Formats: sequence, C-alpha cells, structure tokens
Amino acid sequence: SPIRRATLHAVGDRDDNISTSAKAALRQRLVGFDPLTGTSAGGHKVYLTIDAELNAAALDALNGRKGAVAVYNYRTGDVLCMVSSPTFDPADPPEIRDGDSRYDGVYLNRVLSSTFAPGSIFKLVTTAAALEQLDGTLDRHFTCTGRLELEGGTITCPYAHGEMDLYDALARSCNCAYAQLAVELGGDTLAQYAEKAGLTQGFSVSGISAAAGQFTVGQGADLGWSGVGQYDDLVNPCAFLRLLGSLAGGKTVGPRLVYQETTMHGIPLPGDGAPSLKAPFDADTCRVLRDMMRNNVQQTYGQGMFGSLAVCAKSGTAEAAPGQSPHAWFAGFVADEDLPLAFVVLVENGGGGADAVIVVVIVAAAEGVDVHFRVAALRFKAAFGDFFAFLFKDFFFAFAFFRCRTGFLGAVVFVVLVVKVKIPAFLFLVLEVAFVFRLFRPAFFFFRCLTRLFRLFFFQALFFLAAFLFFQLF
Repeated sequence: SPIRRATLHAVGDRDDNISTSAKAALRQRLVGFDPLTGTSAGGHKVYLTIDAELNAAALDALNGRKGAVAVYNYRTGDVLCMVSSPTFDPADPPEIRDGDSRYDGVYLNRVLSSTFAPGSIFKLVTTAAALEQLDGTLDRHFTCTGRLELEGGTITCPYAHGEMDLYDALARSCNCAYAQLAVELGGDTLAQYAEKAGLTQGFSVSGISAAAGQFTVGQGADLGWSGVGQYDDLVNPCAFLRLLGSLAGGKTVGPRLVYQETTMHGIPLPGDGAPSLKAPFDADTCRVLRDMMRNNVQQTYGQGMFGSLAVCAKSGTAEAAPGQSPHAWFAGFVADEDLPLAFVVLVENGGGGADAVIVVVIVAAAEGVDVHFRVAALRFKAAFGDFFAFLFKDFFFAFAFFRCRTGFLGAVVFVVLVVKVKIPAFLFLVLEVAFVFRLFRPAFFFFRCLTRLFRLFFFQALFFLAAFLFFQLF
C-alpha cells in the first residue's frame, strides 16, 4: 500500500524497529493491561496529525530516491507530512540482508533521527548573524570572481557572480560572499547563531526525541566553508523545519505529531499541545530574511513553480562523501494565512531535484487547502463515535447490573461474557426485554425499569459530554 509505505516512519512497523515512530515511542501510552481480568485496559488511543494522502504524494515525488520530506502548519504545529525514504510496506516487510543498498538506513526516520551537511540553506543563519553583528550589511556590495583565497584554502563558486548586494548574494547563493561574511563574524559568533537558531540543540516532537546538529568553529578557509554550510556543519531536517516556522512571523508554534489522545472509550485527555516558538532573531532581522527568501523565489527559482502561492525559500547543495553526488535541499515556508506551511526536502546524493519534490507536495496541500479542517473533522467524528459507543455499551452494563442487582454473580457472569467471550451486549438487551415481558405482563413495570435506566443514562451522558467538549475546545 502506498499510504502504508509513506507513513511507515511516522506510524511505525510491526516489530518497532523504528524507535522514533509513534508506535514505538508512545508504546506505554498505547498499551495497558489489567491483571485482574487478564484483558487490555488503561491503554489510550493516539491520533496523529499526519495527512496520509499528502505523505503518499511526497513519497511518490521522491521517486525511489533516498531522502526526507517534512511539512508542518506553523500556526497549529500539526506535522502534515513526515516521509523518510527508503521505506517498505509494514504489512508485508521485506527480508533485508546486510549490504542491500536498497534499504540502507530504512529503520532510520531521516526527518527526526538524522543529520546532514546543510549546504547553502545554512546561509540563512549566516545572513541573520551578519545583519545583527556587522554594521551596514544591507548597504554593502560584494564582488565575486569565482574564487576567494583564505588562509588554508580557497573558497569557490560555480562561476563568477560579479557585483551584487546582500539580496543578490543570497539569491545567487554566492559562496565567496558568505565565506567573507563568516570570516568577519568569526567562528564563535556563527556558533552562537547556530545555537540561537536551534540547530545544535536536541529537542522533541510530541515526546519523540530529535537529533541535535553541530557546528565546529574553524579558522581561515574552514571558517569560510562553515559559513556556507559545509566544513563540519550538520543539521537535522526537523530542526531546520522548526527554524523556518519561527521565521514566518506572527504567533508561531513548533511541530507536534500527536493531534489528540483519548481513553479507549474516546474520552479526550488533556495534552501538551504544540510548543510555542519564539523568533530566534530580532523582528527586523526576521522580516529581512522573509523578504530575501521571497526574492529568491521571484528572481531565481521562479514564481511559476508555485502558482499564486507566496513561497519564501532557500535551496542548498551539500557536498557528500568523496565520489558521491551532493545532497539537495529545498526549505522554506508559505507566507499565507490560508496555507501556513513550512517545509523541508532533502534528496540524498540527488545533486538536485529537491525543489521539484516540494512543488508536488505544496500544490497537493494547496488543492486541499482545508486539509487540516477536513482531517480534524474526521477525527472529531471518530472521537464522537467512540464516545457514544462507550455510552451505549455502558448503558447495557447499567441495565445488566440493574437486572442482576440481587445477584452479584449474575453481574460478574455478564461482564465476563461481554468482555471475554465477546458476546454482543445488544443480545442481552433482547433477552432482558423478553424476560421482563414474559414474567411481568403489566407494561408499567417495564416502563418503570426503562425510566430509571434512562435517568441514569441521561445524567451520565451529560457529564461525559461536558468533559468531552471541554477538552475538544480548550
């Protein structure tokens, strides 16, 4: 199933080989056991935020390549897409042998558990540091000849970019200009800004740990390359996704994977919700970064890729191991309150093509612009269904106990038959009605029984419904 393959790393596999999947990480909340009855009890139902169709579209766009795709709503925190490739169908797991490159790292959720050289997407951090620490950065002009000689090595660009300002330097992704800024800033300052951006610290998404990146302070050419996103820089895709959400402006929150947690009977439980995000840089710095990322799309990538969507983005090409093609990044967000999405795409050893992947995903999200509300409505309906199923079942339990009030053994037998033997409780209602009418002809007695039961059911329903609505709304 394409959907099972696409959601494998977010949901989990049968044997819990993926430690950061919801199934493995939330195991204690999902499973409970009652030693008295020998039945499952105390476990919870967990509803995830991911949209299965969006995940399937992202996996299809990767087209068999290794990589990661993540999309989240920076206003609600809902992670709508969390795809890691390679993958497999958990309902039909393959036999994976050592050295089989098709499944290299298949049990690793690349969105949460991996770190990669960021390449030019790290230039957003270097830009923020330069705007806040170097006077007149926006008024400066740079001259790129294609090479910049620094102590210990040479910084190169694919070609000479010529004269440009800071906006052009980011849009053209000029290595020489950003290496010069990195040297002027110094390694300690860049390390400080990488930490402020949340790229070198560990964090969690709905209680699931994510990997921390790293920034190594170098000198000379090494420092220049680190400002470009190379040298020993490492970034976790989800950490960068969170950074992008914080740059979007307004009240933003961090990513969450758990939408709602309920008891087995559908009663909602209070949750932590999405963590609030504080912008890592000054408000003016974030505004300039948004403008520069928007300029990237309009001047370099092409607005036509995204139709009328106000996409702000930065691409990146990160050198990989010798002899391998570089990793391709495309990261950004949609500056639109109707579609407040941040996104990160990584194609391992792809050399390019990350932008094409996110176009497919963002367009799919735009076509279902109310996807969040549609999914929320379905989950709300499912929760209500569980809630009323619980009340319906509880009604029959109350009926049985009322019927067997003079005999405790009879009530125990009923519970065992319904819970353990799985005899439908509805059958007992039919038997009860037949029994009452057979022994007690007067209809008023049966009416009195139903009246008492209705009263019990009604007040209990009001209580649970009030609690249910409270947790849904607040």
